Amino acid sequence: MRRAHTPTGALGQGLVMGTDDPFDRASDRSITRQLADFLRDDIAAGRLAAGDPLPSELTLMQSYGVARTTARAALVELRAEGLAVTHPGRGSFVAGVAERRTVTLPPGATVTVRHPTEPERRAGHGVRVVEVTGPDGDTAVHQADEVILRVPDARE
Repeated sequence: MRRAHTPTGALGQGLVMGTDDPFDRASDRSITRQLADFLRDDIAAGRLAAGDPLPSELTLMQSYGVARTTARAALVELRAEGLAVTHPGRGSFVAGVAERRTVTLPPGATVTVRHPTEPERRAGHGVRVVEVTGPDGDTAVHQADEVILRVPDARE
């Protein structure tokens, strides 16, 4: 059972070291993952909405008593999941819900899920991508959080 946490980004009043530790130190989940869980829970519960700023690394450090590398890694985890976007010089924000489109896989297609290349990142692919290669060798790349892959029924 996970402990409740009270600090919520900029709303948190900070922890007095040695008291009110929101982390389950006996858990096999790292502190980084637990911190990301707290932020993820705040997003899922609507306490942080699309476009809202996420707490800065400094605020996370002060509110949760963690190191900068832990705060940064938790934000990186949320970005990798497509839950956050970061604008250099402005901070990290809750990502909007991506509209999903359905891609029907042609017979014989192969699907690869991978990290985006540097040019794909510059083009806006901030999360993993799904690469669909058809039997003719044509390849299409889709942002993973924006696509639903449909395997046609054998009767189609």
